[in-house]
Amino acid sequence: MSGEQHMIQKGKQAGLQKELSDMRQRIKDAAGARRLLQKENESLRRNQAKLDSMIDRAEREKNRLKETLAELESLKRIVELEQKNRKLNKELDALFGNFNKKQHQADSLKEKNMLLLVELERQPETNRYFKKKSREIIGEVCTLNSCDASCPSFDLCKKRVLIVGGITRMESQYRQLVETSGGIFEYHDGYMKKGLKKLEYSFRRADVVLCPVSCNSHAVCFAVKNLAKKYNKTVYMLANPSLSTVCQTIQGSAGASVN
Repeated sequence: MSGEQHMIQKGKQAGLQKELSDMRQRIKDAAGARRLLQKENESLRRNQAKLDSMIDRAEREKNRLKETLAELESLKRIVELEQKNRKLNKELDALFGNFNKKQHQADSLKEKNMLLLVELERQPETNRYFKKKSREIIGEVCTLNSCDASCPSFDLCKKRVLIVGGITRMESQYRQLVETSGGIFEYHDGYMKKGLKKLEYSFRRADVVLCPVSCNSHAVCFAVKNLAKKYNKTVYMLANPSLSTVCQTIQGSAGASVN
């Protein structure tokens, strides 16, 4: 073998030795990496086991919490039902109280009704007495009114007397009293739902106006006074609507006039 061939051969051997050395190093590195991976894999298995254990505990805790929540919901429902029950009991007590109150009112109304029935049974007798007294008063006025210059009611003769308000059911007695005294009777019930037109029309026709204050509103009394000034009429504001008061006023012995 020539020297040149020998050098080539030696170079090849050196190259192979270097490749072998590199391969051994790679094998060594691979073994180290494998051991490292094995350690990491083992660590991962341990971590996985821990996670599985934690998941298991969490699942058990979750189930326990579900049970606790169900118990709380049940307790909450019980509390709500108790509150509703208390509210219903209060409402029931209120209803019973209202029922007892209504029952008491009904008993009271029954008692009043019985009294009214008794009074109603006595009403004909009362009416007869009232008519008798009315006739007596009117009779006295008739006796006093002879319609001459000496008569206290001489100025009433042929005069139109307007009574505003008073007791409506006594209108016929008022009429009889005025007409027996020689006057012309006119009546207005004191209600002005349709305004002053009707009252004003009666005012223009009247010679004398009587207005019982106790049986009329302030508005009616005010309207009467204004109309008296407007039409220059004699107006007597009476303290009460009784026949005796009307009779005395007609005779000129009672009442206050407004011009």
